[in-house]
Amino acid sequence: MIKATYTQGLKHGIPTALGYFVVSFTFGMMASLGGLSAYHATLISMTSVTSAGQFAGLNIMLSQGGYLELIVSMLVINSRYMLMSTALSQKIEKGMALWKKMVISFGVTDENFSIAMVEVETVTFRYFLGVMTLPYLGWTLGTFSGAFMDNLMTPSLQNAASIALYCMFIALFIPPARENKAIRQVVFIGIAVSLALYYMDVFSAVSVGYKILIAAVSAALYGAVKYPQEVV
Repeated sequence: MIKATYTQGLKHGIPTALGYFVVSFTFGMMASLGGLSAYHATLISMTSVTSAGQFAGLNIMLSQGGYLELIVSMLVINSRYMLMSTALSQKIEKGMALWKKMVISFGVTDENFSIAMVEVETVTFRYFLGVMTLPYLGWTLGTFSGAFMDNLMTPSLQNAASIALYCMFIALFIPPARENKAIRQVVFIGIAVSLALYYMDVFSAVSVGYKILIAAVSAALYGAVKYPQEVV
C-alpha cells in the first residue's frame, strides 16, 4: 500500500477524469438538445456528479415528469452511494473533522470509491481530495464542452452522437454478462420490464420516471431473490 497523499490521489484520479470527460460530454450534448443552456447543464454536473442519476433525471425533466417521481427515482438510483459511504467510513483516518467528511461524501462515486478502497490502507482527507479533484473537473468540463459544442454540430451529427450513451451502457454490461449468469438474467429482466412498460397500452399512462424506477427495482429484486449474497 502507498502513502495516502494529495499528489498520489491526483495521479490515481487521472484515468477516471478522462473517462468522465467523455461520458459527461454526452450528457452536456443531450441536455443542450433537450433545451437546457450550457450554464444549466454545467450547474447540474457541478452539484450532482451522479452519472446514471443525472441521465435518468434529465430524461424525467425533459419528459415533463413530476417532482415526486424525480425525487424517488434519484433516491433509488443513487442509493448505492449510501452503501459505498458506509464502507468507506471504515477506512478514513481517525478523528477527521465533520466538514472534511462532508467534502469526501460529495466526491464518492463508483470509481473514486473503488480507488480509495483498493489503493491505500487508510483514506486521508488529502488523499481522497486528490482522488476526486480531476474527475470532478473532467465531469464538469466535459458537460460544458458537450453543451457548447452541440450548438456547432449539424443535426445529423447531433443525432449520431446521441447514441453514445447507449453504447457506453452496452459496453459496461456485456463483458461481465458473458462471464456471469446472474448478471445476464438481471439485465434481461430489466430489458423485458422496460419493453413491457413501453409497448403495452395498459402502461401508457405511466410516466417515464416511474417506468425507469419500476424497471430498475424489478431487476434488482429479481437479482436479490434469485442470487442472494452472504453478508460478510
